[in-house]
Amino acid sequence: MDGALNSLFGIRSLMFGRNSICQRRNQIPYYQLKINSPDIRHRTSNIANHEKRQLKQIVTTMFIAMCFYVLCGSCTQSDLCLQPQSLALRGGFYYNDTSNTHRDTLLQNANLRFGTSYSYFTNVKKQSKFSFSLSQIADTIPVIFQSDSTTMAANTIDTLQLIYTRELHFISVACGYQTYFTLQKAITTNHIIDSVLIAVPQITNETNKEHLKLVIKK
Repeated sequence: MDGALNSLFGIRSLMFGRNSICQRRNQIPYYQLKINSPDIRHRTSNIANHEKRQLKQIVTTMFIAMCFYVLCGSCTQSDLCLQPQSLALRGGFYYNDTSNTHRDTLLQNANLRFGTSYSYFTNVKKQSKFSFSLSQIADTIPVIFQSDSTTMAANTIDTLQLIYTRELHFISVACGYQTYFTLQKAITTNHIIDSVLIAVPQITNETNKEHLKLVIKK
């Protein structure tokens, strides 16, 4: 009986004594228990991977923003070309009144064909003004004036030949060059056109100038 009791007290001391297994287990630091747990290690790994992904996204976003800033910063207002590179001849239709004064006249449905082989076309419908581009590579341009687009009758059609000089004009690095023109002479047939007057010879980037007057027979 005494031996059994001694054995029982011995086991109790081993389990709950000063140096017992439970005492030693309780002396293991809490952070070591957490780290040694497989579940905690898995969670810690996930957190680390998530932080790496966030850091990578932040770096990528900053890189893209920097590239965008550099590209936008390099394109300043001085690099933008706001002027047309091709200048147009502007003209109007007129008739002579009884005092021999030129008066604006509206054409109901006229056509202007111009350029090599007359490949360019503009319709003048209920207007008194017109415009078209001159050749950049030649010093003359042929024009067909059809006073009524509904008929091809010879007495309603005239041909013009405009003769001019060309001069390159530097605008800016962004825009490059424009070609300025100076009208020298206008030759025409006289089926429907009475005369052609060169009002302003210089064709530049001034948009409020009318260069040519076509005086129509009344």
